[in-house]
Amino acid sequence: MTKEKGCTLLSILYVLMAYASPFIWLSTATKKVGGMTKESFLILAIPFIMGIIIAIYLKAERQKISRVTLLRCSIIVKYMLIPLYIAGGLLIALFVLLALTPLVIMTFIAPVVAGALGIYGYATMLGGDAFSLAYISKAGEEGVHGKVLCTVGRILQFFFVGDVVSTAVLALKEKKYIALTIAVMAIMVIGFVGAAVCLVIKIFS
Repeated sequence: MTKEKGCTLLSILYVLMAYASPFIWLSTATKKVGGMTKESFLILAIPFIMGIIIAIYLKAERQKISRVTLLRCSIIVKYMLIPLYIAGGLLIALFVLLALTPLVIMTFIAPVVAGALGIYGYATMLGGDAFSLAYISKAGEEGVHGKVLCTVGRILQFFFVGDVVSTAVLALKEKKYIALTIAVMAIMVIGFVGAAVCLVIKIFS
């Protein structure tokens, strides 16, 4: 297997693990009221640990992997994880509301689950940054992107939404995956506008 195919498979595997881990974790974490077992914590940390391993691999093999492949892997991770972050955000909001209910058990469980999901989402985003940061570094070395754009791109990788937007901008400037990127950005804008409209209607209704 070539380094290019191996890198692409790693990005796909990362996405699969990111989607699988929360379901496995929820089935084990709720067994202990007010806390988490060591096993459930390790399950929750799998994507982040995998991201560290991928980062080490990319640092060692980056020169053997093309810039376009690193961009493709970054896009696979960032774009395909958007539904996970949306679902996670909705679940966090739900558990926060459940924590405010009179049910005593939810007073203990809901904050733990909401906090764990928030940590999981951010850790998963950081783990997936391995591909994006490797791409930005290589693109900067090859003079495809300027120093300012690369610096801003690196910083935005550590923020929700900003990581996807910066990846999209870099892809458009690279003139790769243009149709896919425009479609994803359009869906995100429509989603944000729709959510804002629903919130306004809810507040003033």
